[in-house]
Amino acid sequence: DTLGLKNIPRSPQYNTNNTEHPNNCVLCFCGLPGSGKTTVSLELQKLCNLHGIPNARIRFDEYEKKEYEKLDTSENTTQLKVMKKKFEPESWKRARDACFRAVRDALDDAGDDEGAAQGALVLLDDTMHYKSLRREAYRYAREFRAAFIVVHVDVSEEECWMRNSRRDDGDVLKVPREAFERLAAAFDRPGKGGYDADEAFDKNYMVVKPPKKGSGGGSGSSNNTSSSNIEEDEKEYAAFCQSLLDEIYARWLTDETPRRKDALDLLKLKRERSATDRALTA
Repeated sequence: DTLGLKNIPRSPQYNTNNTEHPNNCVLCFCGLPGSGKTTVSLELQKLCNLHGIPNARIRFDEYEKKEYEKLDTSENTTQLKVMKKKFEPESWKRARDACFRAVRDALDDAGDDEGAAQGALVLLDDTMHYKSLRREAYRYAREFRAAFIVVHVDVSEEECWMRNSRRDDGDVLKVPREAFERLAAAFDRPGKGGYDADEAFDKNYMVVKPPKKGSGGGSGSSNNTSSSNIEEDEKEYAAFCQSLLDEIYARWLTDETPRRKDALDLLKLKRERSATDRALTA
């Protein structure tokens, strides 16, 4: 959480002090495991810090890890790894609730009170494979009258799976093949189909395909790859992220999804109805 940044002057080109536009923004990432969402969000956060843009980066995986740490560690290491591979709905729900509480806290800290960070960017890093998850993030953004932008990091399934496979077996972020295929099959791509009032949360979306970062030519390159090639890759990635931040800023200022009080009241009513529906379903 770097919402402070009080000692870093904000770059003039990223000034959001305009009452006609939303003051803060939620940037909601989505994409398959291994697509590079975390790398992109980290680079954007570095740029925000460089330009004096107050920001908070919230990663669902970190909350999920905390839930895994609560598992019974009295078992041996092998048994614990097996436990970690099992999907536990209650643990997932607790992690999800904690993640969205963090989003609300960040937006609350970036409110309009005197001394609060102004024009803050909240980066929400998760697969967000169901549009219902993105809808929930959108509702929190609108509760605080913040802009809402979806960034779909679109990388081929083959590349995502290859990156995921490289993770250590003990890493809780490594997704089993069966679970990965289910995620890929169920993924609700932003922009799929038409839009109506209920799908405003997915209307302001971007699809990005990041270049390789510091690969020096990709996974097929030899061990003799020069440092200059790696440096060129790093520069290309940095340029990509800078261009992405500029596009995000432009959309931030022109965000037109509902944020009037009547729209917020309607969202609140729908949220209450959804909670009732979930209770009945359970």
